[in-house]
Amino acid sequence: MNAESYIVRIYRRDSRERTQVAGVVEIVADSPRIRAFRNVAELQAILLQGPRSAERRRSAKREEQS
Repeated sequence: MNAESYIVRIYRRDSRERTQVAGVVEIVADSPRIRAFRNVAELQAILLQGPRSAERRRSAKREEQS
């Protein structure tokens, strides 16, 4: 199992509704990228997706363009 690194920045949080947050996730990998989220469900999806699946999508897209 390889460790994956993320930097999570939360810019807004609703003190009454804990699931209402907004921010960005920087996925620290060979080619870093930043993804925005608007709630806890989107944040969870980004973290569960992981950097490897994002890299596979980019590779597949490059192959389609060739």
